[in-house]
Formats: sequence, C-alpha cells, structure tokens
Amino acid sequence: MTFTTAALLVSWVAIAVLALGFAGLMRQLGEVQRALAGSGARTGRLAPVLTGLVLPADGDLGVLRPVSGGLVAFVSPGCPSCEAALGEAAAQGLGRHLVIASTGPCPDDLPPGLDEARCTGGTTALMERLGVPGTPYLMEVGADGVIGRTALPGDADQVRDFLASLRASRPAPGAR
Repeated sequence: MTFTTAALLVSWVAIAVLALGFAGLMRQLGEVQRALAGSGARTGRLAPVLTGLVLPADGDLGVLRPVSGGLVAFVSPGCPSCEAALGEAAAQGLGRHLVIASTGPCPDDLPPGLDEARCTGGTTALMERLGVPGTPYLMEVGADGVIGRTALPGDADQVRDFLASLRASRPAPGAR
C-alpha cells in the first residue's frame, strides 16, 4: 500500500467518524428541544430562580426596584428582542411602572408610552450579581420589593404572554 492510498483511507475513516459524532450531537440537540417544548417553554427559556428575593430600597440593587412595584426589564443596546420587549411593555401601558436596566447606555429611542419609565445604564455588574442569564430578562417586583415571576423571553409573543399573566394575577383596581 502506498503512502497516498493509506492517507486517503485514513481521511475517509476520519470523515466517517466525524459524521457519526455530528449525527449524535444533532440527535441530542433534538431531544433537548423536545424536552423544553414539553415543559412549558412557551413562557420563556429557563431562568434563574429569583422569586422571593427582596430588592433593597437603597444601595446598588436599589436602583432596580420600581417605586411602587412593577416590572424590571434587563436589556442590551442593539438587541432586537429587547426592543420588541420594550414595545410590548409600552403597548401594555407599563411606562411609569417600568425600570429599564440597560447593559450599556439607556436607549435614546424608547417606544411611545415609555416616557415615564426609569432607565439605569451600565447594569452588567448587577445582572451578574443577580445571575441574569441574558437579555431581554423580565422581572416582576412587588411594592415591597419582593421579586415575583421572571422570564427570559425569546420573542414578542412570549413577552405578551408573560405580561398578560402578570395582569391576570393582579387584582383589579378597587378590588379587595
């Protein structure tokens, strides 16, 4: 057997082994996607459990706390999903109950209806401290500073569903 023939044979064996490995990885990815689809991933990807954590009224984490309860939206500049999340928050009329926590500078072009929203820029360190996995990340905060539900939505529909579930869980104004 010549050197060229041996090299060609070894190359084909290596290609076959790589193709089998790639097929196995694709099978595992499909199984993970099916498992997430069956576990209620419609409300957003898995996110850290922050429910029950109390945001202080002052200090570095205090800048994230809405004054009388509301929603904290972690966003990043140039993130299309973040823009969609802010657009949905504006459509739901959450302007004065929204705190926008941007990893960079605060967005200049907020959607109409978010004029009263409070924005804090440069919150990467706070995101890391809380374990926020990515942006956009939505966090319900009660008037007492206790974090309620959280979501890491993938699209505008998931943001809409999350905001609708928050609205449905709150009592109507004037109700006891």
